[in-house]
Amino acid sequence: MDRADLTADEARELDAQLRPAPGITDGVRAALAGATAMMDLSDGLVLDAGRMAAASGVTLDLRRDALGPHPDDALSGGEDHGLLATFPATDAVPDAFQIIGVVREHGETPVLVDGAPFEGSGGWDPYRDWDSSRG
Repeated sequence: MDRADLTADEARELDAQLRPAPGITDGVRAALAGATAMMDLSDGLVLDAGRMAAASGVTLDLRRDALGPHPDDALSGGEDHGLLATFPATDAVPDAFQIIGVVREHGETPVLVDGAPFEGSGGWDPYRDWDSSRG
């Protein structure tokens, strides 16, 4: 397949994979702006948000309408080279960040999407099939 055969969305996705542009300084800006938790999004938004929520003892409720034109890709895609951060509701969010949900009290599941548990893998877990006895 030639690059000219790709749709605009496919070309954008290919560029993001082959030429990532991680916002390394965005983490510093988020910390200075009062971020209370932060991590990279490399395995998928729902999977990584679940890790953050579990470590923080909260539930993250994500808004599908805040995830752009391809919300399903955003929810369970990987290799995003972005950051997920939480901020106090009273603090301004740095320009590099977009509000995509809210932090709620710990519930039955660590991540909700539009108030409901997410159905699906939510990303790529590199350790899902790991067997430490096999090395």
